[in-house]
Amino acid sequence: MKYLSKIFMITGLILSSLILPLFLFGCGLSEKAKEEQIKAVFRRVLDETWNKGNFETFDELYDPNFIRHRPPFPDIVGLDAHKKRFAVVFSAFPDHKGTFHDILVDGDKVAVWYTWHGTHSGSGLPIVPTDKKVNVTGCDVYRLVDGKVVEEWDHEGFLSLFQQLGYTITPPGLTEEPEEKMGEEEESDQ
Repeated sequence: MKYLSKIFMITGLILSSLILPLFLFGCGLSEKAKEEQIKAVFRRVLDETWNKGNFETFDELYDPNFIRHRPPFPDIVGLDAHKKRFAVVFSAFPDHKGTFHDILVDGDKVAVWYTWHGTHSGSGLPIVPTDKKVNVTGCDVYRLVDGKVVEEWDHEGFLSLFQQLGYTITPPGLTEEPEEKMGEEEESDQ
């Protein structure tokens, strides 16, 4: 009988040492697993769309009524319009490739920090192809509902993109370079 009680006691200790941690930390593991699953889906969809041009992959992750906010440009409303916009970008930059530096998940929000590069050698944008290589960094924030992207805020380096394409941006009223003006002010102070 003593032998049986020792076996039950040891079995109980072993089971409780296995079950107690699962009970205490199980919720955190499932949240972490859910987060990793979301990251894996985003990596795959972004790789398929950005690097391979397979826009149908958007269907797996995006809601048909998806809205993309991309200041200073008008919102893109609807998944079909989003796919068309990506087709325009790929037309203008046929060798478009993206690198995803980090994907952060917080509840129903996902943030993706990325860099994309390509050569502006195709038509599609309302500007003549420049054959210039560009390297653009951005961070997009996505909102999910029932596992689908319903909204995106695109924060991309548009100013940098246009500068790399050879455009200069001059603020209204600026007639001379700020450094020149500062030098003149220093001389007048003396």
